[in-house]
Amino acid sequence: MKISALHIYPVKSLGGISLQEATLTSKGLMYDRNWMLLDENGVFMTQRKYPKMALILTKIKNGQLIFSYKETGSITSIPILKKYGETIQSKVWNNSCEVQKVDSIGEWFSEIFGFRCTLVFFPEKNIRTKKPQYSTSVQEQLNAKIIDTLTLHSIFKNADINFGKSDTESLPCRTYYVEGEKYDLIVENCTKIARIKKLIVL
Repeated sequence: MKISALHIYPVKSLGGISLQEATLTSKGLMYDRNWMLLDENGVFMTQRKYPKMALILTKIKNGQLIFSYKETGSITSIPILKKYGETIQSKVWNNSCEVQKVDSIGEWFSEIFGFRCTLVFFPEKNIRTKKPQYSTSVQEQLNAKIIDTLTLHSIFKNADINFGKSDTESLPCRTYYVEGEKYDLIVENCTKIARIKKLIVL
Protein backbone atom coordinates (compact mmCIF):
# COMPACT_ATOMS: atom_id res chain seq x y z
CA MET A 1 0.00 0.00 0.00
CA LYS A 2 1.30 3.47 -0.95
CA ILE A 3 0.05 6.66 0.69
CA SER A 4 -0.05 9.39 -1.98
CA ALA A 5 -1.35 12.22 0.22
CA LEU A 6 -1.77 12.82 3.95
CA HIS A 7 -4.20 15.31 5.46
CA ILE A 8 -5.75 16.00 8.85
CA TYR A 9 -8.87 18.01 9.60
CA PRO A 10 -8.61 19.36 13.15
CA VAL A 11 -12.18 20.72 13.03
CA LYS A 12 -14.84 18.65 11.30
CA SER A 13 -15.76 20.22 7.90
CA LEU A 14 -13.24 23.07 8.06
CA GLY A 15 -10.16 23.25 5.84
CA GLY A 16 -7.59 20.51 6.27
CA ILE A 17 -3.83 20.51 6.72
CA SER A 18 -1.52 18.76 4.27
CA LEU A 19 1.27 16.82 5.99
CA GLN A 20 4.51 15.17 4.95
CA GLU A 21 4.38 12.97 8.04
CA ALA A 22 2.00 12.43 10.93
CA THR A 23 1.96 10.99 14.43
CA LEU A 24 -0.33 8.00 14.90
CA THR A 25 -1.91 7.91 18.35
CA SER A 26 -4.39 5.53 19.94
CA LYS A 27 -7.13 7.82 18.58
CA GLY A 28 -5.85 7.92 15.00
CA LEU A 29 -3.81 10.71 13.44
CA MET A 30 -2.84 13.35 15.98
CA TYR A 31 -5.20 16.38 16.00
CA ASP A 32 -7.53 14.88 13.36
CA ARG A 33 -11.18 15.84 14.01
CA ASN A 34 -10.62 16.71 17.65
CA TRP A 35 -12.95 19.73 17.45
CA MET A 36 -16.26 20.56 15.76
CA LEU A 37 -18.65 23.50 15.39
CA LEU A 38 -22.19 23.58 16.75
CA ASP A 39 -24.92 25.89 15.44
CA GLU A 40 -27.29 27.93 17.59
CA ASN A 41 -29.41 24.82 18.23
CA GLY A 42 -26.43 22.76 19.38
CA VAL A 43 -26.35 20.69 16.17
CA PHE A 44 -22.96 19.92 14.64
CA MET A 45 -22.24 21.86 11.45
CA THR A 46 -21.16 20.35 8.10
CA GLN A 47 -20.06 21.77 4.75
CA ARG A 48 -23.09 20.08 3.19
CA LYS A 49 -25.34 22.57 4.98
CA TYR A 50 -22.85 25.43 5.42
CA PRO A 51 -20.53 25.56 2.35
CA LYS A 52 -18.81 28.63 3.81
CA MET A 53 -17.00 26.29 6.21
CA ALA A 54 -14.67 25.34 3.32
CA LEU A 55 -13.37 28.94 3.35
CA ILE A 56 -12.04 28.64 6.90
CA LEU A 57 -8.49 27.32 6.82
CA THR A 58 -6.63 25.72 9.72
CA LYS A 59 -2.97 25.56 10.69
CA ILE A 60 -1.09 24.25 13.72
CA LYS A 61 1.94 26.17 14.95
CA ASN A 62 3.66 26.61 18.32
CA GLY A 63 0.93 24.80 20.24
CA GLN A 64 -1.84 26.88 18.68
CA LEU A 65 -4.68 25.92 16.35
CA ILE A 66 -4.90 28.86 13.95
CA PHE A 67 -7.97 29.77 11.88
CA SER A 68 -8.07 32.10 8.87
CA TYR A 69 -11.13 33.16 6.86
CA LYS A 70 -10.44 33.46 3.12
CA GLU A 71 -13.08 36.11 2.36
CA THR A 72 -11.81 38.70 4.85
CA GLY A 73 -8.34 37.56 5.84
CA SER A 74 -9.42 37.52 9.49
CA ILE A 75 -7.25 35.31 11.72
CA THR A 76 -7.71 33.93 15.22
CA SER A 77 -6.38 31.02 17.25
CA ILE A 78 -6.84 28.85 20.32
CA PRO A 79 -4.29 26.98 22.44
CA ILE A 80 -4.21 23.21 21.92
CA LEU A 81 -5.19 21.78 25.30
CA LYS A 82 -6.35 18.45 26.69
CA LYS A 83 -9.23 20.12 28.52
CA TYR A 84 -11.30 23.25 27.86
CA GLY A 85 -14.50 24.60 29.41
CA GLU A 86 -17.98 23.37 30.30
CA THR A 87 -18.92 19.83 29.30
CA ILE A 88 -22.17 19.61 27.32
CA GLN A 89 -24.13 16.88 25.52
CA SER A 90 -24.15 16.86 21.72
CA LYS A 91 -24.66 14.52 18.78
CA VAL A 92 -22.65 13.54 15.72
CA TRP A 93 -25.33 12.19 13.39
CA ASN A 94 -27.09 9.72 15.72
CA ASN A 95 -24.16 9.30 18.07
CA SER A 96 -24.57 11.03 21.44
CA CYS A 97 -21.35 12.34 22.94
CA GLU A 98 -19.92 14.65 25.56
CA VAL A 99 -17.95 17.66 24.35
CA GLN A 100 -16.26 20.64 25.98
CA LYS A 101 -16.98 24.24 25.01
CA VAL A 102 -14.09 26.38 23.78
CA ASP A 103 -15.40 29.69 25.08
CA SER A 104 -12.79 32.07 23.72
CA ILE A 105 -13.58 31.82 20.01
CA GLY A 106 -17.35 31.47 19.50
CA GLU A 107 -17.86 35.12 18.54
CA TRP A 108 -15.33 34.89 15.69
CA PHE A 109 -17.25 32.03 14.06
CA SER A 110 -20.60 33.67 14.84
CA GLU A 111 -19.62 36.78 12.85
CA ILE A 112 -18.77 34.65 9.82
CA PHE A 113 -22.00 32.63 9.77
CA GLY A 114 -24.40 35.26 11.09
CA PHE A 115 -25.69 33.20 14.01
CA ARG A 116 -24.35 31.98 17.34
CA CYS A 117 -21.76 29.23 16.90
CA THR A 118 -19.86 27.21 19.49
CA LEU A 119 -16.53 25.47 18.97
CA VAL A 120 -16.33 22.28 21.02
CA PHE A 121 -13.64 19.72 21.78
CA PHE A 122 -13.89 15.93 22.10
CA PRO A 123 -12.50 14.98 25.52
CA GLU A 124 -10.62 11.76 26.07
CA LYS A 125 -13.49 9.81 27.61
CA ASN A 126 -15.66 9.97 24.46
CA ILE A 127 -15.94 6.56 22.77
CA ARG A 128 -14.46 8.04 19.61
CA THR A 129 -11.31 9.10 21.42
CA LYS A 130 -10.81 6.26 23.86
CA LYS A 131 -7.82 4.03 23.34
CA PRO A 132 -9.16 1.10 21.30
CA GLN A 133 -8.22 -2.45 22.18
CA TYR A 134 -8.67 -5.46 19.91
CA SER A 135 -10.21 -8.85 20.44
CA THR A 136 -8.12 -11.88 19.53
CA SER A 137 -9.99 -12.32 16.23
CA VAL A 138 -9.48 -8.68 15.22
CA GLN A 139 -5.79 -8.86 16.10
CA GLU A 140 -5.51 -11.95 13.89
CA GLN A 141 -7.13 -10.03 11.02
CA LEU A 142 -4.61 -7.24 11.50
CA ASN A 143 -1.74 -9.73 11.52
CA ALA A 144 -3.11 -11.29 8.33
CA LYS A 145 -3.21 -7.80 6.74
CA ILE A 146 -6.93 -8.03 6.03
CA ILE A 147 -7.02 -4.43 7.28
CA ASP A 148 -4.31 -2.04 8.43
CA THR A 149 -4.29 -0.20 11.75
CA LEU A 150 -4.72 3.26 10.19
CA THR A 151 -7.86 2.21 8.31
CA LEU A 152 -9.24 0.44 11.37
CA HIS A 153 -8.76 3.52 13.55
CA SER A 154 -10.33 5.77 10.91
CA ILE A 155 -13.48 3.63 10.79
CA PHE A 156 -13.63 3.48 14.59
CA LYS A 157 -13.32 7.25 14.89
CA ASN A 158 -15.29 8.60 11.94
CA ALA A 159 -17.81 6.06 10.61
CA ASP A 160 -21.52 6.17 11.45
CA ILE A 161 -23.03 4.20 14.31
CA ASN A 162 -26.12 2.12 13.48
CA PHE A 163 -28.16 2.29 16.67
CA GLY A 164 -30.66 -0.21 15.29
CA LYS A 165 -27.93 -2.85 15.44
CA SER A 166 -26.36 -1.55 18.67
CA ASP A 167 -27.13 -2.57 22.25
CA THR A 168 -26.74 0.53 24.40
CA GLU A 169 -28.23 -1.20 27.45
CA SER A 170 -25.77 -4.11 27.64
CA LEU A 171 -23.60 -4.45 30.75
CA PRO A 172 -20.87 -4.03 31.78
CA CYS A 173 -20.03 -2.51 28.37
CA ARG A 174 -22.42 -0.97 25.87
CA THR A 175 -22.14 -2.42 22.36
CA TYR A 176 -22.10 -0.27 19.22
CA TYR A 177 -22.34 -1.29 15.57
CA VAL A 178 -20.09 0.99 13.49
CA GLU A 179 -20.72 1.03 9.74
CA GLY A 180 -17.94 1.76 7.23
CA GLU A 181 -17.82 1.52 3.45
CA LYS A 182 -15.88 -1.76 3.22
CA TYR A 183 -15.81 -2.88 6.86
CA ASP A 184 -18.18 -2.81 9.83
CA LEU A 185 -17.11 -2.94 13.48
CA ILE A 186 -18.74 -4.20 16.64
CA VAL A 187 -17.31 -2.11 19.49
CA GLU A 188 -17.71 -2.58 23.24
CA ASN A 189 -17.69 0.76 25.03
CA CYS A 190 -16.41 0.16 28.56
CA THR A 191 -15.57 2.65 31.32
CA LYS A 192 -11.96 3.26 30.36
CA ILE A 193 -11.48 1.56 27.01
CA ALA A 194 -13.29 0.80 23.79
CA ARG A 195 -12.75 -2.77 22.60
CA ILE A 196 -13.13 -3.59 18.92
CA LYS A 197 -14.76 -6.97 19.34
CA LYS A 198 -15.41 -7.91 15.72
CA LEU A 199 -14.37 -6.75 12.23
CA ILE A 200 -16.88 -7.58 9.48
CA VAL A 201 -15.60 -7.52 5.90
CA LEU A 202 -18.41 -6.43 3.57
